[in-house]
Amino acid sequence: SVPGPLLIEAMAQLVGWLIIYSYDFRLSTFLALVEDVRITPRLRPGFSAEIYGELVSTSKRDSLGRARMVSAGQEIASVGRIIYGHSDRVDPEELARRFTYYSGMRTDQR
Repeated sequence: SVPGPLLIEAMAQLVGWLIIYSYDFRLSTFLALVEDVRITPRLRPGFSAEIYGELVSTSKRDSLGRARMVSAGQEIASVGRIIYGHSDRVDPEELARRFTYYSGMRTDQR
């Protein structure tokens, strides 16, 4: 079966990049808290899923988000509360390059 922490990691990465993108790559994030996690047991490798992330609130110091993963119309995993701290010691151009590499989206098309 698929290890649950991999699903949590995927959802956390999505919300983390959503925050970075929302701040125009001027900050980076670090994961501080994950709560209210639900994962469907016995998922088999090979399934496809969509991940939906939401930025619930944000400030200069931190952000609160949540995420869910859906496969074949059914929610298979969710994180009800993800808190990230912010760091402004970043190279915005490097973050934008990484975002483009990981997402396949060009940042100049915003």
